[in-house]
Amino acid sequence: MRVLDPSLGTGDWVEGRLKTAKDGCVLVFLDRKSKTGHIAASVAGARKVEMLQGGQWVAAPVSAINASQPQACRGGGDND
Repeated sequence: MRVLDPSLGTGDWVEGRLKTAKDGCVLVFLDRKSKTGHIAASVAGARKVEMLQGGQWVAAPVSAINASQPQACRGGGDND
């Protein structure tokens, strides 16, 4: 997975792994800490989320991911 999220302090994509946090929210846990110190980004709050398929980056099914998580997680934000 990779995420494009202004709150990470970069205009570039940041790679990570899609995981469910203890609170049930689905996040992209970053491969490296962001410039702003974040270790994860919310799928709901990210500007764009992509996944690697067949060697190419394609848009991740954000609406399906959001539908599978608790309502409180769908509003966005990030995790530090």
